[in-house]
Amino acid sequence: EKNLAILIKAFEKVGKLRPRAKLLFVGDFEYRKKLEEMAAASKFGDRIVFTGALPREELGVVYAALDVFVFPSLKDTQGWVLHEAAHAGLPIVLIDKDLSEVVIDGENGYLARNNATDVARKVTALLRSPSLRAKFGEQSKMLARNYSEKGQAKKLIASYKQIIATKTNES
Repeated sequence: EKNLAILIKAFEKVGKLRPRAKLLFVGDFEYRKKLEEMAAASKFGDRIVFTGALPREELGVVYAALDVFVFPSLKDTQGWVLHEAAHAGLPIVLIDKDLSEVVIDGENGYLARNNATDVARKVTALLRSPSLRAKFGEQSKMLARNYSEKGQAKKLIASYKQIIATKTNES
């Protein structure tokens, strides 16, 4: 469901057009070994990096190093990393259009079809245009402001209060 293998397939296409591009996998996951094998067998295995798990406080450096954030998951319950990427001012490419409120197709990123060609096309379009990346990045920051931790906590508290009030009135 994380659909990470599509990134290696897409990078086969991106790598041809963008000789300095790199693909970065951050974190540990159960199928990392399989992905590493796929990366090693690809044409650009030397440009695919696996960092392993990183402490949360170091993730800001990772986001700062990126030009584009790609999230290929087909199912995700929260998509926290999308919010983090948006707060970091990154343009975003994702596949699951129902996953996030912080990605609006054509405003701060692109929705891609679930195939390597379309993902590569969207990533390449962003890599080719520094001005578009900057524009999308600023829009990401603006959208992310609507979903700060403090703001989300306030919404949650308001929801709980509303539920409690409803239940109290029913009694």
